[in-house]
Amino acid sequence: MTTDPSDHDVGRFGRWADTYDESVLQRFLFGPLQGSALEQAATLVAAPRAVLDIGCGTGQLLHRAARRFPASTLTGIDASEEMIRVARSSVPEGVPVEFVHGFAEELPFPDATFELVTTTMSFHHWADQPKALREVARVLAPGGVFALAD
Repeated sequence: MTTDPSDHDVGRFGRWADTYDESVLQRFLFGPLQGSALEQAATLVAAPRAVLDIGCGTGQLLHRAARRFPASTLTGIDASEEMIRVARSSVPEGVPVEFVHGFAEELPFPDATFELVTTTMSFHHWADQPKALREVARVLAPGGVFALAD
């Protein structure tokens, strides 16, 4: 089953993309949650070679990950093309991050690619959570960490 890109949540986030980072929720909820998720993950995988953020939105978690894991390759995926557009435009110069439009249920990456997979405040939007979790397991490298905060 392919997730319909016209899905209500995807469309709503697309409309919010340009102002999403200005929300008070960024400061009081999303930012602290992302920081905590990365801090906890770093206790289990100190220097991941590759990091994937599912439901990356405008890329804020990956901006934090770039500071915490400077040698890591960073990838974000989001169902909203508009969020991906904003994320791409906000990448600080020199930060090795790639943003991909796609869905958690059909991750377009090879098996065992990422030592760290994160998702914050996204899981409850996934259309088929069991299928998406199987995809996470597929792209997670042996001994890797999946950090879910929702």
